[in-house]
This record gives sequence, structure tokens and C-alpha cells, in this order.
Amino acid sequence: MKRSRNGSKPKRKVVHAQPPPFTSTIVVTKVVRFSATALGTNIVSGASLQSVLSVGNNTNSSTLSLASAVKLHSVEVWAPPPQSSAPTTLTLEWLGNTTTGIVSNNRIISDTALGSTVCAHVKGKPPVGSLPSFWVDDSAGNLFQIAAPAGSIVDVTASWQITGSSTHVSAVATSANGQVYELALDGPATNNLVPMAFVTTH
Repeated sequence: MKRSRNGSKPKRKVVHAQPPPFTSTIVVTKVVRFSATALGTNIVSGASLQSVLSVGNNTNSSTLSLASAVKLHSVEVWAPPPQSSAPTTLTLEWLGNTTTGIVSNNRIISDTALGSTVCAHVKGKPPVGSLPSFWVDDSAGNLFQIAAPAGSIVDVTASWQITGSSTHVSAVATSANGQVYELALDGPATNNLVPMAFVTTH
């Protein structure tokens, strides 16, 4: 075999005798943006995160989650500037499910804005080995919570695994069969962190 000028052997081209293995599971990774409609502490569970991508399956009654599992990558939150002399504070706290024995270290990330031109801002990734860092489904329990004022913007980056075997149903007041929806991050029953720039229902 002919060597290159530096004396190393050239890399051989890998030729497959038959089609190579591939992953057939459909995984959708995207950023979904939400807006807080009111001041409050918003809890996000495995069920509510899984059902963010849903489809109407019973007219004006319910939606079915498109995903059978979901993996959270990051959460980023911006609070609007204070409208008075009072500061604006927001927090992001990672949670865990004690019934499964997989818990978080309850790490809290917080920021406070002073002045009328500065936004409070936090961004975090699930702590390694915590419940929110794993692939989860609707049985996982609470993953994290956000305490933020009205008008806050929340960006969630996650991967949804689409297998066609999901059985997680969310009760809603209005829906159309076959219509794809983005549901509230805190679930359609609470509906405080509502999706932006996409069809939603609750």
C-alpha cells in the first residue's frame, strides 16, 4: 500500500456489503416558546412536557400527545423590565420525583432586574443524573418549576420521541380531530405558560 509523504497509511474507504443499520425512531428536537399570562409559580411535569406536541383526537373534548417520551435539554426565561421602583425576580428550580427514588438536587437559579430597561434572565440545563435529565413520560412527576411575572418569555429546548404508541390524553374544552396543537407548558388545565406563534387550545 502506498504511503503518504508523512509516512502514514492512507485511510481505507469503508464499503458496506449491505445497507448499514440506521435509527428508525422519529425524534423531533426543537425550541418551543411560551409566554406567562399571570404572575405565579408554574410547575412543569413529565405529563405536561410530553403533551406540548399534541393532536386533537376527540372533538371539543381531548388531545392525544404525539410523543411517547420527551427529553429536556434546557430552559431559558426572560422577565419584562420592572414597571415601578420594585425589582423583578424570576427563578428556575429543578425538581425530582421521590416516588421513583430519582430526585434532583433542587438547584435554584435566580436573577433580579433593577431599573426600567433591564430584563431578569436565567438559563439552565437539567443537573446530570437528575430526573429532568432523563427521557421521561407522563408518569415521571414534576421536573422543574418557574416563578416569573406576567409577560415573561420561556424558551424550552427538548426532544420528543414520536412512536405512534402514545396513550397520554389531555382534557381540553375545544379541539378538532387531526389538528396539531402546542399545549401550555404547565398543562392545559393550568394554562399559564401558553405557546406563542402556533395553534393552541386548553
